[in-house]
Amino acid sequence: MPGRLKCIRCIGIIRLTQWRRGARNVFIAAYLQQKWTDMSQTILRTGAPRRPTFRLNGWPWLLPALLLLLWYVAAREGWMAEQILPAPSVVADTALSLLSGDLLAQWGFSLRHLALGLLLGAVAGTLLGALFGLVPSAAQRIEPLFYALAQIPTLGWIPLFMVIFGIDNGLKLAVIVKTTVVPMTINTQQAVSGVPLTLSEAARVMNFSRWQRLRWLVIPASLPGWFTGLRLALSQAWVSLIVVELLASSEGIGYLMVWGRQLFQLDIVFVTIAAVGLSGMAMEWAANRACSRLVFWPQPAAGRLAWKPQASWRSLQLPLVLLALWQLASGQGWIDSALFSSPLAVAERFIQGAASGEEN
Repeated sequence: MPGRLKCIRCIGIIRLTQWRRGARNVFIAAYLQQKWTDMSQTILRTGAPRRPTFRLNGWPWLLPALLLLLWYVAAREGWMAEQILPAPSVVADTALSLLSGDLLAQWGFSLRHLALGLLLGAVAGTLLGALFGLVPSAAQRIEPLFYALAQIPTLGWIPLFMVIFGIDNGLKLAVIVKTTVVPMTINTQQAVSGVPLTLSEAARVMNFSRWQRLRWLVIPASLPGWFTGLRLALSQAWVSLIVVELLASSEGIGYLMVWGRQLFQLDIVFVTIAAVGLSGMAMEWAANRACSRLVFWPQPAAGRLAWKPQASWRSLQLPLVLLALWQLASGQGWIDSALFSSPLAVAERFIQGAASGEEN
């Protein structure tokens, strides 16, 4: 058996060497080498191949089935009023009637806004994260301000976005873009900064150019982390869109939910809740499938992706420049002082508020 294992490893090394002479893709080389190692270990552990078996796992459906049964019993026994807890059959009839009515149209409105905002936010977050990961000087100047703004919740930006974009589609896009940019930037930066050292050394030995290093090393190594950011951004953007449609919107699945609540038809609310949940689950499944199809090579352990935020005195340059531009725009009347007060006026009001608070 040791001789057989040695033969298999020799064949793998020979084929890997032949491939390296014709191409320079270090990731496929690492993938082939890992495959030969796994194959040799599998031969040692197992003898004859086993017959494939099919198992149906019903445990994930147990909790939803129990909740549906509890809902049916509660509605049948009248534990709550019918207007508050409609029966499952009533909700099913409402869902069928809405499918031929407004449900698909409002669902389509929400998905279009989500797709556009997610596209813009993913592109901006990817570029910004790649800039932070590849250019340390840019990270030292911009990263602290970005992370300070990222700590502000999305709901905290909605009043400002309402003043700037109104309550139409611009508000939805602004909220989705902000929600998407933060996780995409953070995960892209971590992925770009956490390229395995062994692969970087292999690219250096093969004399990769900057373009080859970006194409064959940085992008493939960053894909797992990038997909992690995409999944987080997708879920957060979908939730944020529904919240905005609940607060200020005249279309979308969230608006349909508010409309059902205002009419006190909670069967419509139940249908929209189910539509939101099933849509989010389908998006998560699609993102996972895309990641499993595109990322097929061995990945480093998560503990090896070490990353630390950059901090330097240079990080104060950009905030000071923005404050100076803000003060100049306010002083020259470029922006309406009724909408945006100058930094000096904001500081003065803050000091007055702090002083009045101390006196009280």
